[in-house]
Amino acid sequence: MVLSVQHPDATPTGERGLEALLDSYHHIAADVLNAHVRTGEHCQDCGQVWPCAPVNSAAFALDL
Repeated sequence: MVLSVQHPDATPTGERGLEALLDSYHHIAADVLNAHVRTGEHCQDCGQVWPCAPVNSAAFALDL
């Protein structure tokens, strides 16, 4: 799973809405990082060369 640029509930209103949106991205990113783990040179979940695209996307989301 690659994180989307648009969240399905992306309608932040004010600072609290933005905080809630970023919090949901952080939770999704944590789930992705738990599922996609390195096994040798590849990702155990998707089989891509490590680091896989979902892990890179999740790491970016955690930096937001």
